[in-house]
Amino acid sequence: MLTRRSIIVGGGLTLALSSVMSGQEEIAGTWKGTLPKADLPLVFKFGANGSGSVDSTKQSFHTAARIKLSGSDVTISVPAVQGTFTGTLDDNKMTGTWVQGSGYSDDLVLVKE
Repeated sequence: MLTRRSIIVGGGLTLALSSVMSGQEEIAGTWKGTLPKADLPLVFKFGANGSGSVDSTKQSFHTAARIKLSGSDVTISVPAVQGTFTGTLDDNKMTGTWVQGSGYSDDLVLVKE
């Protein structure tokens, strides 16, 4: 038998899961941007599960990437190059900072195609 409390808890869980799924759908797709200091175009591709890849056509480089979304806060990690992007998501744009290795840092704006 369903109680009022189980319906409320279940409804809250459904809302939380749909919010997470909505966030995952927001990040799925192709995102493009350029590191200004290095004049280096980057193309990130993510699935709804947060896994993906990054391409640097200028360097003929392709490797795995992972994205996490918490509210509007975004973190992208690229272990192969010790790179991390931290920023915020606003509609179809991520704005933040790319940090790589032991000291390289650059602004990065990614726009969803």
